[in-house]
Amino acid sequence: MSDIRIKTILLPIDLSPAAPHVAARALYLAEALDARIIPLYVAPSYERYHILQVDEIETNRFAQSVTEGAQRTMAEFVDAHLKSDRVEPGRVVGGYPAETILDIAWQEKADLIVMGTHGHTGIQRLLLGSVAEKVVRSSPVPVFTVRPVDNA
Repeated sequence: MSDIRIKTILLPIDLSPAAPHVAARALYLAEALDARIIPLYVAPSYERYHILQVDEIETNRFAQSVTEGAQRTMAEFVDAHLKSDRVEPGRVVGGYPAETILDIAWQEKADLIVMGTHGHTGIQRLLLGSVAEKVVRSSPVPVFTVRPVDNA
């Protein structure tokens, strides 16, 4: 049997009220496993708005402002909830969440993905889909999912 070593944990977060709970679990695992954490926020892709004939310059300007705001929020989140030398600076990239998470996991050679779930069920899950579910189904590396606490 081969020795499984987890050196890199990808931590996709959505900056929701549940995100600190997920970050705490990832930090605990990183310390226990002597691993590093790469925090990641995937900003929404605005490609679909080109189909609606929304002005491309305005769409790009809006996407840029959203990304810049997300970068500030991510830096504040990392400072507040991921204080450790194991944690890399937070990254913000644009794209479709599940696909982007899997791409970054591959690029960074992540050994584990730690991410939250929102616990959607029934019609809400059917309509919205689940980023966590898509990642779990498609990831070549283990995915540790964290359910939100009741008050998150």
